[in-house]
Amino acid sequence: MRENELAARAKKAFHGRPSQSVDQVLDSPTGWEGKPISDDEKRAILDGLKQQISEMLPAISEERLRKLPLADWQVAYALRGKGATVLRRQRVRTIFHASASS
Repeated sequence: MRENELAARAKKAFHGRPSQSVDQVLDSPTGWEGKPISDDEKRAILDGLKQQISEMLPAISEERLRKLPLADWQVAYALRGKGATVLRRQRVRTIFHASASS
């Protein structure tokens, strides 16, 4: 798999999960402060907020998954020789887990 394909798949995965979590949180707010507004107005506000957050997630995902651990990616893909595939897989998993948990 090419690096760009892997990055695209990872970006999609990292964007999808947080986006779903944002939707779940915003779909059930614990309260609403301020002046009273209609349910339709609340929905419009929440939908706009979801949209803004969703637009920011790809850049955040790319930063955390691709740019910050760039040196780790380079080390993982520079491995050569016997057993390199297994070590590379372990390093890639480590990068993904570290990026997802930070």
